[in-house]
Amino acid sequence: MDASSLEKEIANLEASSESLEAWLALWITLVVLGLVVEVAVVLTEFFHVSSYDAGKRNGWKLFQNLLGPILITIGVAGELGIHVKAGHINTSLRNASRSVSALLNKEAGYARREAALARKEAESARRDAEGFRLDIVKTNGRAAEAVKIAEQERLARIKIEHQLSDRDLSAAERVALLQQARQLKIRARLIFNSTIGSREAKRYADQIAKVLSEGKLQVMFSTANMGNAQLTGVWVGASSRAAKDVTDAAVSVLAALRGAGLQNVNMLNNTNLPVIDLTAPMSLEAVEILVGGKPMGP
Repeated sequence: MDASSLEKEIANLEASSESLEAWLALWITLVVLGLVVEVAVVLTEFFHVSSYDAGKRNGWKLFQNLLGPILITIGVAGELGIHVKAGHINTSLRNASRSVSALLNKEAGYARREAALARKEAESARRDAEGFRLDIVKTNGRAAEAVKIAEQERLARIKIEHQLSDRDLSAAERVALLQQARQLKIRARLIFNSTIGSREAKRYADQIAKVLSEGKLQVMFSTANMGNAQLTGVWVGASSRAAKDVTDAAVSVLAALRGAGLQNVNMLNNTNLPVIDLTAPMSLEAVEILVGGKPMGP
């Protein structure tokens, strides 16, 4: 049952209670009137006795006859007065209760409106917060995309710088190549050649030769150069007419360079020898190490 239905039922009950109080006051009034009439009858009979019977009047008997009705009349009249007064008090209480109920209903209405306003403001704040969250997500997405692009540009720049920079043996490559060189058991000399006019190729060849020399291998540079300036990478091999120990030594040096982590190290053979275009014949007693330009690939 909702509040309006309860208020309606309370109003109906109060109306019924007021109707019953009115009827109760009526019946009490009738009782008082009846007792008054009875007292009047007794007094009338007492004072209208004939002169012949006047000596028979007895005041004590009159008192006894009137005492009961008078007390009842007084009691009922008092009850009627108290009932009327209590009715007024009950009416005042009901009015005060109605005022309090109306005030509470008014305050409840204010509270409901305030709650509705608070819910509306909370919903608005939630929508604003959701909008802020979406803006933050978008901003973070743009920032992440910017960071991604910046990282891609940085990697591309590093790649370009790496491609444009000279080759250098790293510290790890130097240590690994030195360990590989010390494990080689070869007697053949290592003859280095580099691309004509390439300062970078000559510098890289010097670094490799220096480490192999520190590994107690016989290293020297040839006055011959590779005539093909477009050739890149490092080539290791021996003349097809060289002895088997020289050929085996070339294979061992190739494996040592690759084992140390050097990139673009290739085997020199009769197939690719014409492409290299040496300006002087290969030695029959040495391993040839030909250093071309830096590869421009990754």
